[in-house]
Amino acid sequence: AAGHGLAGLTGQLLVPSAQHLAGQGFVLHNLSDCDIFLLGQLSALRLQHLRSCRVYTGPVVGATFVDGCSSCTLML
Repeated sequence: AAGHGLAGLTGQLLVPSAQHLAGQGFVLHNLSDCDIFLLGQLSALRLQHLRSCRVYTGPVVGATFVDGCSSCTLML
């Protein structure tokens, strides 16, 4: 998938810069007990295999795909 992402982290506070997001697609994969703040505009968002995470995003212009996530709070 085009764009950037975060993967394989546990118990982290993750706040990528708006320049890092830069209107691209973004992928969150295999995260556990993380707080993720995506504070820029995204062209698309893919959430895969998240466990007990809290995800907060700004506007997502295109599609948001969620697969295999459990016990998460999503504010999209």
